[in-house]
Amino acid sequence: MKPFVLLAFDPGGTTGWAEFVINPRAFTHPRYKVTANITQWRCGEVPGTDNEQAVQLRNMIMANAPFNTKAVTEDFQLAQLKGKSRDLLSPVRINALISWHCAQSSIPLHYQNRAARIVVTVERLMAYGFESPMNRNGRWVTSGRGKDAFSAMQHGIVYLERLKKQSISKQWSLES
Repeated sequence: MKPFVLLAFDPGGTTGWAEFVINPRAFTHPRYKVTANITQWRCGEVPGTDNEQAVQLRNMIMANAPFNTKAVTEDFQLAQLKGKSRDLLSPVRINALISWHCAQSSIPLHYQNRAARIVVTVERLMAYGFESPMNRNGRWVTSGRGKDAFSAMQHGIVYLERLKKQSISKQWSLES
């Protein structure tokens, strides 16, 4: 059974990303916890112009195409009107690029409401054993360098828990 890979994105002026490799056994029985079956993970941020980000995100998506991969990204919601006007719609442009590259790589992409991620707190990530690679002390941050990686981790965990809940309620396969 091929490992399951989840790519999670928080698109924008700086795009946060997270990559999880999960033992598919996590989805076969209610007693198996999905977070306990994450065998590898990494996260980071892609700064730069939309075009510069597009190259790095394309490479990440294409590198995971041979695996049993799904992707989740934060859906755009107009939440604020401050900042540079070009940055305002950056998440829309980045999501379009992510969507295109996922479609080209046959990777299903799910759009997730930005509010869904708030249930995964800094403390909860730390309790799961996820320490931030962006900071020396391993602590996740909600502002400044590392905040977008934190948001991508939040989206990833929320989506994995949703997949787990679906697997309990019906006969289910990661390939469907």
